[in-house]
Amino acid sequence: MSSSKLVLGSEELNAISTVYSVCCNNAVNRFTEGKRKKTHPLAMTGDRNRLEDCTVETYHGVRANCAETMDSLQACMVNNKYEWVKCVGLRRDLEECAVRNKLGELKDM
Repeated sequence: MSSSKLVLGSEELNAISTVYSVCCNNAVNRFTEGKRKKTHPLAMTGDRNRLEDCTVETYHGVRANCAETMDSLQACMVNNKYEWVKCVGLRRDLEECAVRNKLGELKDM
């Protein structure tokens, strides 16, 4: 389990959200399934820790390898608050950067 917690602001979370879906897909699905089944929170500790570890690792990987794209996407989303469709190309670029750098669960592929 990761020793450091990660607290993101809404702008960062909105920008990186689809990267988490791509790079932490298995962890997200396991955690979501546990929530759907109303599994007791103590029984979900392992899934929760895997999801947290993946998101922290992915975030640090994005900041290390894709910072310029991440910053551009955040700025685009802030400047186009009601028209995020204008930022689709930057979002795609960020996702591609994360995949290219094999972040999160992709490192095992």
